[in-house]
Amino acid sequence: MYCGAVHGARGSHSRPQRPALRAAADELPDQPVLVVTQTANKRSLKLAARLGFRPISTFEEFGAEQSLCTAPLSMFNI
Repeated sequence: MYCGAVHGARGSHSRPQRPALRAAADELPDQPVLVVTQTANKRSLKLAARLGFRPISTFEEFGAEQSLCTAPLSMFNI
């Protein structure tokens, strides 16, 4: 699920993401989910943390530091 250009600078809420993650967890419970966002985007990092994602690394892309976060898809299967 890509939310970048659609929600950029307007914020995004966890409500629309949770059903999609639950549906994916039903089909692929053993798979990880990745989130990439600019490290400077604190709102996106907070949303990712509320959804259960944890940062695992950073890297440079698009002229800015990006944060890579992951969560096991099985945690959304409730």
